Amino acid sequence: MIPKLVTVTLTIITALCIIVSLVGWIIPVEAVQNWAFQQVRADDVYGQFEAVGRAEAVWWLFAYAGPVLTVVAVRTWLRCERLIDGVQRLIAEVQPMLWDQTSTSWMGTATRWIKTGLLAATLLLAVFHLGGGVWDRIKDWPYYRLYSGDEMLPNISDANREVIRYLRSATPENSRIFVVSDQKLFFLSYYLYPRKILHRIHPDAEYLIPRAHQERQLAAYRLKELPADVLSDAHPDFVLEYFEGPEYVMPERNAEDLNWLHFVRQRQQNPNFVPPYTVVLRTYEEAVAP
Repeated sequence: MIPKLVTVTLTIITALCIIVSLVGWIIPVEAVQNWAFQQVRADDVYGQFEAVGRAEAVWWLFAYAGPVLTVVAVRTWLRCERLIDGVQRLIAEVQPMLWDQTSTSWMGTATRWIKTGLLAATLLLAVFHLGGGVWDRIKDWPYYRLYSGDEMLPNISDANREVIRYLRSATPENSRIFVVSDQKLFFLSYYLYPRKILHRIHPDAEYLIPRAHQERQLAAYRLKELPADVLSDAHPDFVLEYFEGPEYVMPERNAEDLNWLHFVRQRQQNPNFVPPYTVVLRTYEEAVAP
């Protein structure tokens, strides 16, 4: 029974690998992405972005991992007798550890079944975690691709990423930056290190947790509303005004910082792009000048 089971299983695996490889190389990635795009509601732009990226990741697996697995499966199938012999030897070695033939009591029978169940559970968990790890990587593909976390800046918004990249290019590493914002900016300290980030949180926002897309507008200071001597005591090298919430964004100032505007237009590859949020970076002297 074992030789037949191994042969059938190996034949099925080989056929599946061949089919996967053919699908990956015959169907273009654009067709797969277009199909995934159409499966998401038209008003869910975020979901469309994720669906297209994940479809691309699956296609990469089919097109490149598929042929490698096919070669391995075919070579193994051609040496099926060796595999059958190896499986039979493995079973012969494992069986005595699980099945104590000298014990006929109910305790011995229960122990055998417990050991067998534990071995089966271990194998199933291994397969489950392997599949889960592959799926997690597929889900992350739209964001990370083959870049490192430091380049992709995970777990923050697209606007946050652009501001971080701008500050990296516009300020020296040893600078002190005072940020006036309607967000809690712990992520800036992490991604901009060794720069020192200074930020005065409004008392009404101190114990509130932000929500995505500014669904909960946090109270914030504007630059002119800061308590007296806050800026002079901090004496930063730069002052950044960064607002995303509708109550604080000033559209007329969104193009005030020409260096920021040039930077973000290059990133967007759009010479007319104006971000929908306010970012103004100035030196300390410019910020406090009357």
